Amino acid sequence: MKKRSVIIRMILVTTLLTAMAVYAWQHEGQAASPGKEKYRVGQRDIIIGDDGNTIAGDYVDPTSKGGGVKTIYLAFTCVSNKPLFNEIIPAFKEYWYQKTGEQVRFEAGYSTLDFDKIATKVNGESAHVLISTSAHDSIRRGYETTRWQKEANRGVVYSTPVVFLVRQGNPKGIYTYEDLTRPEVMVVHPNPINAAGFWPVYGIYGSALKGSEVETGRRDKQAALELLRKVEQNTVYNSSTSLGAGIQFLEHEVGDVLLWFESRALTTARKDDSVEMVIPPNTVMADLTVYKMKKIKNEEYEALINEFIDFLFTADSQNSFAKFGFRPSDEKVLKKHKEFISLENSFPVDYLGNATQLKKELVLDKWVKINNARKGPKNTPRYDIEAIGEVTEDVYAGSGQE
Repeated sequence: MKKRSVIIRMILVTTLLTAMAVYAWQHEGQAASPGKEKYRVGQRDIIIGDDGNTIAGDYVDPTSKGGGVKTIYLAFTCVSNKPLFNEIIPAFKEYWYQKTGEQVRFEAGYSTLDFDKIATKVNGESAHVLISTSAHDSIRRGYETTRWQKEANRGVVYSTPVVFLVRQGNPKGIYTYEDLTRPEVMVVHPNPINAAGFWPVYGIYGSALKGSEVETGRRDKQAALELLRKVEQNTVYNSSTSLGAGIQFLEHEVGDVLLWFESRALTTARKDDSVEMVIPPNTVMADLTVYKMKKIKNEEYEALINEFIDFLFTADSQNSFAKFGFRPSDEKVLKKHKEFISLENSFPVDYLGNATQLKKELVLDKWVKINNARKGPKNTPRYDIEAIGEVTEDVYAGSGQE
């Protein structure tokens, strides 16, 4: 009876996973019906409207709309909410008032993390400023680079790599992506059907590509695919965001290692002495880059927008990002924060190829096939597509990638 139950569960899981993947593939880049697509982030909803772009954020500016008050519409990946809302936006508002005597207000919302559905509207208005990981999609949707793309930081506001969170003392000696293939190691990371789960897959696959290139001068795609297959054999999933994976690992004590963004792992390790962070060599780096709307209303607005973008790169703003676990792009500021350990052979996502194609080929094709092929009782109980509950944004410092 127990064996039959396990088999039924495997069939249901496989069927549901396949259906989710097929649905995602069929709806690639399509507009959503009004309010039909809703993403849960902590206790907030991100809703994509009928144009496929409109999003709802949770920042409430204390400055009211009125004559002479300019509004900056800002769309960004939800990882940056705390440094922006708590420190950078209030500081810029004060700076602008002291400089010009004018009040400025913000309406801010989340751009979705899916590479082919970058949301660029906030409360029905096109965003003036977009902070995104997807250059291709940003440019295609009416945005342009800023003067910062010509600087050493290439327009990157801050970065965060995929790292390992392990039990205190690292009892199983987990230091590299290759270590994740050992039979005694159980791995946890967000489900790649959810956008947050793309990145661990890119880290696993890309680490083998980068490693082979460093050793032989050639990127071995077959070795990368084999590494992904082996790691997935040891992996347990959660269908919610990275917060859900964190609950699974930290509260339910499932697994030996959690693949997470450094921004969340670092802030978590500061507060929880039962875990510690390990930075593997050859890992993927999420670079958050700033873009601005191509067609801004007038010269005064253009000057305001440019000033806000420049403000993101001031030492104070860069320190704010560092405070919440993000690697500042300003090298001088970065050197002052010793918690950010130097990276060995890290790579950006475009090292692996075009982001949209990468999702199709690596996640919705190869990853799905690898997981549908997993066999044996060892892995059967490890695949759990049900969310492990809801938590508030403040749990685990609330500053990591969703």
